[in-house]
Parts: sequence; C-alpha cells; structure tokens
Amino acid sequence: MNNIILIVIIIICFLIIGRLIYTRRKEKVRYDENMNVLFLQNYSLETRNGQLANQVKTLRLTVDEFEKYVPELKSEIHNLKIKLKRVESISQITTKITDTIKVPIKDTVILTDSLKTFSYNDEFTNISGKIFTDSLDLSYSVFDSIIQVVHKGKYQKWHYALNPFRKRPLVQTITTKNPNTTILYNRHIVIEKK
Repeated sequence: MNNIILIVIIIICFLIIGRLIYTRRKEKVRYDENMNVLFLQNYSLETRNGQLANQVKTLRLTVDEFEKYVPELKSEIHNLKIKLKRVESISQITTKITDTIKVPIKDTVILTDSLKTFSYNDEFTNISGKIFTDSLDLSYSVFDSIIQVVHKGKYQKWHYALNPFRKRPLVQTITTKNPNTTILYNRHIVIEKK
C-alpha cells in the first residue's frame, strides 16, 4: 500500500515538474521572438496589383509587460473605455499623405474685387479654395482605407525539424487604398493570457 502511494506521489511530482519546464520553455521562446522582433525593421513588399504593403512581425506581451513598456497605448485603450484584460491584439499605424497638385485658377469679379477660386477632386482627395488679394482660404480632405491582416507566418523547413511543436509566428501585413499614402511606422502587439 505504501509503495502505491509513493509511486502516485512521484508521478504527481513528475507531472508538476514537467508542466513547469513546459511553461518556462514557452516563456523563453516568447522572449526570444520578442527580441528578434525588436531588432527587425519594417519592410515593404509589392502586392499583385502593384500596391505597396508594409509587413512587420508581431510582439507578444503579457498584460503586465504591456502596461509597463507601452503606457501610451494603455492610455488610449483606457480612453476608449475598453478593459485591458479583454484585448486580444493592438495595432498602431502611422501614415503620411503627400501629393502635389497643379490646378488652374479661375478669375471671377465680385464687387470690383478680384476673387480667384480653384478645386480638385479625385477618388481620394478633395481640395477647394479661394485666393483673395491678401489671403488664401483652402479646404483639404483626404480619404483612405487602411487594411490590416494578422496571420500566421511561413515556417522554414529547418525550424520545424528543430521543434515540431513550435507555433508559427504571427505577422501583420498592412496596405492602403490611397496610392499617395506612405506607411511610416506600425506596431502590432498581442496580449498573452496567462
């Protein structure tokens, strides 16, 4: 009877130690992947229809790490009235839109003062304005759609041979509809649940 109890206790100890080793390895893999992501740059690629897309690997942080290392996004989540424990992933995208447009100016006479007006419209940009003798009145609006896809990245064959149980890395791909938009920076963070 004592031998059976001793064997059960030893088996339970082995199971607990095995679980601890598994969680430590999982944390080490996550830390290693985060270090690689922090040292890599964003890179651009061209889609099939000629648009430019921006791609970056994903950071995986716990809630505590997120609160400590990314307080500006934490305050944004707080401002949106979203509980941090419900967040799965966060994307931060910065865009810059530049375009040079040459528009002929129309001349109109109003009460003996000269008023020049102009306007330009296309699928993404609306510009209209009035040029007075001493000032300029300009209205400018830009429309854009940013598409973000977070997906599992491709595995190299030798990665799978080294560790067949390793998860594929998450990769974020972003593209814009406006051809004049340039993605300056993006960051994607996945909140790991314990």
